[in-house]
Amino acid sequence: MGLVIFLVVGGAIGLGTLGGLADRPSLVLGSAMVGFLFSGLIGMALTVPIAMATWFAPALVIFNNMPAWDAMKASFKACLNNMLPYLLYGIVALVLAGLAMIPFGLGMLVLMPTLMASVYTGYRDIFKQRVA
Repeated sequence: MGLVIFLVVGGAIGLGTLGGLADRPSLVLGSAMVGFLFSGLIGMALTVPIAMATWFAPALVIFNNMPAWDAMKASFKACLNNMLPYLLYGIVALVLAGLAMIPFGLGMLVLMPTLMASVYTGYRDIFKQRVA
């Protein structure tokens, strides 16, 4: 992932300097900013499907004895079917993580176990698991 982002940003800067923009630093900086924006979009486009595939996969492997690949496909499909709650969960988790970082990151000691419990609860709700 880092390599892709590095190549896109480096390519944008390289194209800016090779295109005769080396004598105008503001245009090179603008080219670099476009490269950063584009690389961020590429990074997001690659990261979100991977996160969706691995969101419920560990629980499916452990509790349903599914093979890893089938668990990743089921997790991706479950997240795709629940896209709006998945998006809302991500936004709320991001805001809570920002707040948890305020007291020198000590809020993460409470937030991370809470998020893990919420992932398990979501797994049980989506895959209709019964507690034995």
